[in-house]
Amino acid sequence: MSERWDMNLSEPVSFHKDGEARTLRTLDDARGLLSAHEPSEGDRELCQAAVTTVTKAASSGQPSDREMATEQMRILLRSLGWI
Repeated sequence: MSERWDMNLSEPVSFHKDGEARTLRTLDDARGLLSAHEPSEGDRELCQAAVTTVTKAASSGQPSDREMATEQMRILLRSLGWI
């Protein structure tokens, strides 16, 4: 089964980074943010969990997996202080 990065998260996730308002809408948006972010030691575990859930959602396409990926991104963004 191929990964589908163009699928939407279960709902958009808005946050502020570098003084700019941003919104994650798709699994690809989440993947891009995760690949560009260099986590601190404390954030490394949360980042890895987010990578795992976003990749699983892209592979399965299941709504429940997209909901988990959305929630994991929200948890990570909150931990980073961007929400």
